[in-house]
Order: sequence, then structure tokens, then C-alpha cells
Amino acid sequence: MDVCTTDDFLGNIPRLKQNLVNHGKSTLEIEYEQMIIRANNFEPRNNTEYFIIDRQYTRRDARFDLTGLCWDRNRRCKNQEVDLCLIEVKFALNQDIKKVHGQLTRYYQALEPIAGEIAEEHQTIFRQKLELGLYDQKPERLEAMKTLSISKDFSRFQFVLVLVDYNPHSTKLDLSEIRRLPFAKQVRVFFGGLAMWQQKMKSP
Repeated sequence: MDVCTTDDFLGNIPRLKQNLVNHGKSTLEIEYEQMIIRANNFEPRNNTEYFIIDRQYTRRDARFDLTGLCWDRNRRCKNQEVDLCLIEVKFALNQDIKKVHGQLTRYYQALEPIAGEIAEEHQTIFRQKLELGLYDQKPERLEAMKTLSISKDFSRFQFVLVLVDYNPHSTKLDLSEIRRLPFAKQVRVFFGGLAMWQQKMKSP
């Protein structure tokens, strides 16, 4: 049996990254996923409301880029039940944006029967990561995070579409299709990134 050393693993990282690219994920999209994890999990000054739990999460016919939880700052306290978030990241003018409503529908239907199981699984992973020190937050915030529990109520799951550097002049995203989804109230659309358009500028 071959023994894999740390040096062997590190030496294979470029090949592993290239395999991800070959399977349809753009390098920039992968980089932004990592940046989202860093900004929400490892920067206490952001005091974010979203904490990432897992990456490339797959169950049945659903595969999300990221999963996490939402800890609403307006009613934040200890021993609180929080919403699980299933996050899909799209970079720039990704062609999949045109049919993202259909993608979300497939994912919703696949996960609804096993919602409780998914919540329990993420609860376990979240607590393990807290114990391993994988969230860089202020001590008092970390202590409160240890008391959180993830709701098993599927109607509380958030389906979060993160559009990175999406051109506001594009018509690829049809929000009316998302609004017509029977679970539209559970969908959140977040626009972020570094690309700049005058439309997004505000005068002081």
C-alpha cells in the first residue's frame, strides 16, 4: 500500500485544481467561493450574518457550491434556532444564469424529503468546525455560536444565489421566473464582486 505524505499531497494540488476546472468550474468562480468563505468565516471585523459550513455539498440530484447558516443580527442571541443556507455561486455572465430557476426547483424537490437529515448533518459539521477553531471570530461571538441549532423546518431553508460580477445591463437573470417559484420567499439573490459599473455608483 502506498503511503501518501504531506509533500505528495501538496505536489498534487495543481492537478486537483485543474481537474476541478476540467469539470466545468471556472478558476475565478472557485477563487470567489474561497473568498466568500474567508470573508464570512475568517474576518471578525465584518461581523457577517452568514457563516459557511461546507463546500461542494452534494445530496441526491442537488449540488451546492457552498452551504452555511444565517444568524440574523436583528434578533441575535444564544440558544437560537437558525436557518440553513444552500448557496449557488455564478460568476460573470455564466450561461447557467438563464435557467437558474429550473436548477433551484430540481434542488428543492430533491432535498425536501430529507430536510431533517440535512439539517442534522450540517449541525454536526458546524459544531466540529467550531471545536477545531475553523471560525476566526471574537471570543464572545464564538461562545454564542456554539449554542446555535439549525432548524429542520424545510420552509426555513434559504436558497441563496450569489452573482459575482454580474453585469447589471445583462438580461440573463430573469427575476420574474424566480418570483413565480412556489418557494420564492425562501430564495435570496446576492450581488457582489469587484467589477465596476456606473449604474452601481452612488454620489456621497
